[in-house]
Amino acid sequence: MNKMSKLNITITGELGSGKSSIAKALCKMLDYKYFYTGGIQRQIGKKSGMNTLELNYFSETNHDIDKYIDDLVIKLNDDEDSYVIDSRMAWHFIHKSFKIFTMVNPVVAAKRVIADKHRDSEPIVEDIYEKSLNLLERRAAEDKRFKTKYGVDCSELTNFDLVIDTTLPTVEEISKLILKLYADFSNNAAINKYWVSPKSLFPTQDVRKDETDEAGKINGYICGNDDDNNSVVKTVKLGSDLFIYDGHKRVSACVFNKIPLIPVDILAKEYDKLPTGNRVSDFIEKTYNRGRLQEWEDVNGFTFESYPKSRKNC
Repeated sequence: MNKMSKLNITITGELGSGKSSIAKALCKMLDYKYFYTGGIQRQIGKKSGMNTLELNYFSETNHDIDKYIDDLVIKLNDDEDSYVIDSRMAWHFIHKSFKIFTMVNPVVAAKRVIADKHRDSEPIVEDIYEKSLNLLERRAAEDKRFKTKYGVDCSELTNFDLVIDTTLPTVEEISKLILKLYADFSNNAAINKYWVSPKSLFPTQDVRKDETDEAGKINGYICGNDDDNNSVVKTVKLGSDLFIYDGHKRVSACVFNKIPLIPVDILAKEYDKLPTGNRVSDFIEKTYNRGRLQEWEDVNGFTFESYPKSRKNC
């Protein structure tokens, strides 16, 4: 890609979603420079004797830290080099960028952070559940602070060009997909915004073994082909969970063919109404149950990383 186009990549997302690893891989693949505001923040916290969560709360009333970091990011607009910028607010401050948001299962995120010995400024928590709550608290504190200061919501997915689930795919798989979509986006081609692992989507229909095998053998070739609108799986979102609205066979086919990431469309969420007139919450209450989920796991040969929060009929 011609560096003269100066389309930087900005990457943010949920804590523990592997942003830094992905950003570094992209830098290597593109020969771009790497800029990481998290490292700057941790250095400031270490000098001040505060962990990252404490520093976030301190920054709510002391604006000097955010201003110092934000000014460094803003200066990159005048830099002739191209960057991958790993930062909570770069998507807002960088004039021209491919804006990426990374999602991750909270339990997986907690396991990653606890296992990362380089995060010496993290609050010391060994329990996975407690750590997941700690990460969510820190993210909420950051979102609140930036929304108050800049009037923007870092968790609003409409702010981004690409939203990608990093729970199961490898850094290499994720980076290769991003590289392709980045090239398409740079050439003004339309791209699908949402990409997730087929193993992260919850079923809302019954499934039979023979149907799944047939789907895998016949329709596997369409999985991951973002140029084919028929390959985009329609989903609905309730809380942080995605449920299949249309495309169960396609999802099974992608599991069968070991496709790491597939394009999805989020039709509606929470209390939004579906084309049928039902709210998403009512649709999930009627169609989702634990027995159907276990059958889906058995037929497709995998186990979910975690399960949706309990519903009335689960």
